[in-house]
Amino acid sequence: MQTDVDKIATTLIRMGRMAKEMPPSWDGAKCRTLVGGPSFEHVGYLLPGRGLQLDCDLKYLGIKKQIPYVYQKTIREKLFEILHSERGAIATYDGIINARASGQFNDVPFTKNTLTSVATQWSSLLRAGGQPAAMVFNSTTAPTETATDRATTGALSTGLINPSGSNRKYLLTFGFGSSSTINFALLIDVHVQGGSFRLTVSTAETVASPVTVIRNYGNAATGAGNCISFVETTASSATAHTLTVSYKNQVASATSVNFAAPATAGTIDGLYPVGSMNWFIPLASGDFGVQSVSATQSNTILAAGVLALVLHYPLMLVPGITANVYIERDSTVQIDALTELANSSQVLGCLGVFVFTNGTSTGQFTGMYRTCEG
Repeated sequence: MQTDVDKIATTLIRMGRMAKEMPPSWDGAKCRTLVGGPSFEHVGYLLPGRGLQLDCDLKYLGIKKQIPYVYQKTIREKLFEILHSERGAIATYDGIINARASGQFNDVPFTKNTLTSVATQWSSLLRAGGQPAAMVFNSTTAPTETATDRATTGALSTGLINPSGSNRKYLLTFGFGSSSTINFALLIDVHVQGGSFRLTVSTAETVASPVTVIRNYGNAATGAGNCISFVETTASSATAHTLTVSYKNQVASATSVNFAAPATAGTIDGLYPVGSMNWFIPLASGDFGVQSVSATQSNTILAAGVLALVLHYPLMLVPGITANVYIERDSTVQIDALTELANSSQVLGCLGVFVFTNGTSTGQFTGMYRTCEG
């Protein structure tokens, strides 16, 4: 089979750019997000604020020129001691085998019904029906927020069993297929969801009691690596505006960021705003984490538009191929890629999926993931 080098390069450019524009939590707390390939291979990691760390050199992919924000293995190995993160309680392949042989595992299937989307834009599957059922966003006005975990309605982690004692839970594989072409699927841990943050007023939409949920994915439980996303629950009208988002960063310092949204109409369950390659709202300079979100304010009154907050941590990014093809990211053969599913007092988080679609439908989205405990 002939490899399409141009398509590979385009995908790497996209991933490098997305990683570069993420809040710089790699420098701040060594947070990183797994990247898998369409043929079960380990591609590397998104290093938030830096770029894409490849698990090979570009020449092995047929690419002869350096790609901005894409770091090759040869260069990376010189910094191995810096890049290599501490492993958890399960540190060998035998550990995985023993855990699963003793019944310390969950294999969880799921399916999400079709939603209307915008081509080459991000959409949320959190409110899509299926198994599990659709998540119900907190839609109270003035805005209020809700903490989430594996028991939250709509969580893909509903079928998981919380770890016992001092055990930890590890994500081994994540795979999906869809009746529509999906360019990327992003597995996330939702910490907080809620709204409604209206764009139809120019006064601040302020949360009286912002919810703080911190699950430890960085070097400390500070919210490092957490991202702010907004899902449109009422489609926004095609009016250019600037949205100010107020939040507490990784050291609990109150700050805000101004985000310019284009004059492009949004779609229900699409990520705000349409026109962005990113699934997140960029943070203020120097910030690389979020503990809570307290308010939004549009500088312009839109004819329509209501947003729901999704405060989350990105766990795994998997590129797609085409419709009706199952793709799986397998970390059991790359032991450095094991991802611990963080918990709060032994209660696992709320897993969900964002998708970057190739067309106007997310398609019937079906997948499964495997875990072990130890």
